[in-house]
Amino acid sequence: MGFPRIELQLGGVACGFLLDTGASFTMISRTALDGWAKANPGWPSAIGAVGFANMFGGKNENEALMLRIAEIGLGPVSLKDVAAVSRPEGTFEKYMSPMMAAPIIGALAGNVLRLPRGDRL
Repeated sequence: MGFPRIELQLGGVACGFLLDTGASFTMISRTALDGWAKANPGWPSAIGAVGFANMFGGKNENEALMLRIAEIGLGPVSLKDVAAVSRPEGTFEKYMSPMMAAPIIGALAGNVLRLPRGDRL
């Protein structure tokens, strides 16, 4: 379908992501975020999408999990303190993955890609 797919390293595990230059905030399957939040209780988290993470409004945003991931590997680059918001289970695994070259669990977006202070890609 022409969507760009990248692989990120999270805890030594390669995870497929859509590279979404149009979205304002990185989105990841709720299943994955719940697992990482449970395994890493020191990572800051909150329920409810706020700011740039609140892209659609409504129930899904009110119930979304926001999680700050300590480190994500993008090839040789280490991204620190990446914030992500959850999307309902199946959004990426069942709906978006068939449109990609291989499965994905989320979309890397503007909050990581822009250069507000020069501390991101």
